[in-house]
Amino acid sequence: FNSPFKAEVYFCNLRRFIDLKWGTKNPIILRDKEFGIVRLRAFGTYEIRIDDPQKVIKELVGTNPHFTLDDVSGGLRNLIITKFTSIVGSSNIPVI
Repeated sequence: FNSPFKAEVYFCNLRRFIDLKWGTKNPIILRDKEFGIVRLRAFGTYEIRIDDPQKVIKELVGTNPHFTLDDVSGGLRNLIITKFTSIVGSSNIPVI
């Protein structure tokens, strides 16, 4: 370990991470033509996979030596819920 050359090695798991769950913590309040104001809850599953390990390391991991799936899934869950809420709210699709 007295070498003038130092290196860091990062490993990325390239398999698919399946059965990751998302859901609304609180109901989404919508106005329906037939029922008036309704409270809607939603949940589901998703999966992710790394296509570009170099981009993941540069943009997500940075210098965090113990970056895990939980670090990513929390942000993705929030993104899914935000997009879902805005799409359902603006779609004017009847609840039934």
